[in-house]
Amino acid sequence: MAKTLIDLISNKTEYTPKRSYEWFMTNVNRGLLNSSYKDRIASKLPALRTTTIKPGSMLMYGYDAKLKAELPFWDKFPLIILTSATDTHFHGFNLHYMPFKLRLSFLNALYGADLGKQSQIIASGAVNQAMKWSIKQYIFSHVRTQFMQIPQDEWAIACFMPIARFTGASEQQVWRKGNL
Repeated sequence: MAKTLIDLISNKTEYTPKRSYEWFMTNVNRGLLNSSYKDRIASKLPALRTTTIKPGSMLMYGYDAKLKAELPFWDKFPLIILTSATDTHFHGFNLHYMPFKLRLSFLNALYGADLGKQSQIIASGAVNQAMKWSIKQYIFSHVRTQFMQIPQDEWAIACFMPIARFTGASEQQVWRKGNL
């Protein structure tokens, strides 16, 4: 395994936004983003689907914000690094709130680290103000699809996937609001 995501993707043509899109279309399919999700991908993604989530994992899922009428914007399809969970809700860094370079930098710091080391990295201040903008709380009862856990060796591909679905703003507008 490469020591960092930067090592993994350096000088490799397969790690591009186009390749990420192709991976997404092949492995996840457009069905994930619409109401026929379960029927369309049940047979395609048995290895990614999970009912058990743990801090430090990368997850994607469909979401319906509880306070959507009050929010200026929100992401219908978060891609997060889970930081904590209770019986009713969970927190994580939603990568869609970070521009691509910041996503890669953040994931590079966490790549290959176990949960204890990831927690130390986050607590040490390695998480800058721009990354803090991406920490969001989600309510389990508002998750609309099954969780899909992305293996760490595919984080470089996943962080470039075209799956952000902001309501109320474009991705670029969200990044501007966060001064990114």
